[in-house]
Amino acid sequence: HYKKGTKMIVQQDSEEAKTQELLKKVAELERILGQKQMEIDYQSKLIEIASKELDIDLKKSFKPTP
Repeated sequence: HYKKGTKMIVQQDSEEAKTQELLKKVAELERILGQKQMEIDYQSKLIEIASKELDIDLKKSFKPTP
């Protein structure tokens, strides 16, 4: 009853548990990455708005200390 091109994967319970744990970890890391990207976008927009309000280019005038 298997069709041509169908692959069967056999793995032990321990491998399956490890795979599930890794998939959960990947999902959590993707969620965190998405949150951090939203923070970066928010901060960039905030700098842009503040630059317009203060009539100063905050991106160019900020010099980080080494």
